[in-house]
Amino acid sequence: MARLGSIYDDAPSGPKGPDLRHTVVVSRAALARGPVEVDVPRDFEVDGQTVRRAVHPGDVGDRVPISAPADVPDGVTLRLRGAGGQGADGGPAGDLYLTLDIRDVPAPSAGGVPTPVGLGVGLIAVLLAVAAAFAAC
Repeated sequence: MARLGSIYDDAPSGPKGPDLRHTVVVSRAALARGPVEVDVPRDFEVDGQTVRRAVHPGDVGDRVPISAPADVPDGVTLRLRGAGGQGADGGPAGDLYLTLDIRDVPAPSAGGVPTPVGLGVGLIAVLLAVAAAFAAC
């Protein structure tokens, strides 16, 4: 079991890490199904320096889970506390602000096959062409 904090514990000593901002594309259909994993880079450019994003609970590499109601307006920004830039000298991480680019239509498709968000249509078209070539043999 986790240990509860105390008012007598030392506060983090270093400065808070920088807040980071990123825009992610997500469909309403995906939001309606529940938590969505979105691609968020691990490294950000801030004031000419590379800043590493802190690991947030549920992160899997560059994938960050988010939840929002399906009727959330396009352009809304979610704040993930402690998921921003890592703090220096033991300081707390900054916050990660994700702006949602909501797509009301299904993801783009190639040859009638839905394309997952984030995967280029060009790659799907190539894979479908190869599959069609093998099927014709």
